[in-house]
Parts: sequence; structure tokens; C-alpha cells
Amino acid sequence: MATPYVGKRIQELRGRKKISQKSLMELTRLRQSYLANVETGRIKLPLLANLRKIADALGVSIEALVEGTTSEQLLTAPRPADRAYCPNPVCPGATEGKLHRQEVVVHFSISRFDEDDEERQFCPHCRSVLVAVCPKKGCGASILSDVAQYGFRCGEPLYAAWEKETKKKEEKQEGEEK
Repeated sequence: MATPYVGKRIQELRGRKKISQKSLMELTRLRQSYLANVETGRIKLPLLANLRKIADALGVSIEALVEGTTSEQLLTAPRPADRAYCPNPVCPGATEGKLHRQEVVVHFSISRFDEDDEERQFCPHCRSVLVAVCPKKGCGASILSDVAQYGFRCGEPLYAAWEKETKKKEEKQEGEEK
């Protein structure tokens, strides 16, 4: 069974405590659209600061709010990701550089949230879905550097899945051209 997003827990607690989304919005000073996106899972890993506001408004500890959800990893991360990264290795926003004497792609990154605290979801250069945490199941550690090549906890290549998918698409296009 997949690990649930924290939004489900928020929805359940609101229901039990008979707190409307509008009331939660007023208590936390977060936008209603943001709260709705968290509850539906469109925002999968909300900022830790926002989770604290929600936990306080619901009268629970943050540990109780995130326990057993994908957001539980945020409590043990050295710090939450404040930037989102484009995983596309051929994104026009990426640049090449050197890390430990090896050529690497420096992936494009932007502030994870805009001025209204809405999570940015797509790269402005290639429209790929942005990432802020390691995509490996069970890791979820924040990506804290533009030149990160491996997951902080798991040591797995961060962009392997994207590169595999890109390779499949290229092979498919080549096959169609022939």
C-alpha cells in the first residue's frame, strides 16, 4: 500500500474536529487554494512551516500530523528544500559544470514557492515537473544543491528515472522515423 500524503490526514482531522477549510484558512493565514491542493495531494510535500501552522490550528503536534505520511521525512531532513529542481538532463535552463573533477549537469532550480506561497510545479524552460525531494520510494530527502547527483539518504542517482524515460522516448522516436 502506498504511503498517504499528509493532505489526507489534514482532511480527516478537519472532519473529526468539524473545522471547515475556510476556518482552517483563517486560522493559518494560508490561501484556500493552497490548502485545497495540499488536501487533494496536488501539493505532495508542503513546506514544514506551513505544516506547523496547520498542526497548530488543528490542535495536534506536527509529529502526529505527519506520522505515517510522505511528509514524515521532512521532520528528519537536515532542512526542507527551499528550491525546486528540473530533473531534465537536457533542459535548456541547465548548465554544465565540474564537481569532484567530473563533468556534471547543473540542473535548473528556482525558489520552490512564489510570493503567494503557491508551490511551483513546472520548469519554466522545458515544462518538466519540478522536484524538491529524492524520488526514490522511502527516501524523500530534500535535494539541497543544484549539483546534487545522488540522494542524500539513499545514495541513488537522482535523475536516473528521468534519464531512463528520456532514453525510451528517444528510442521510440528513432523507431518511428525508420
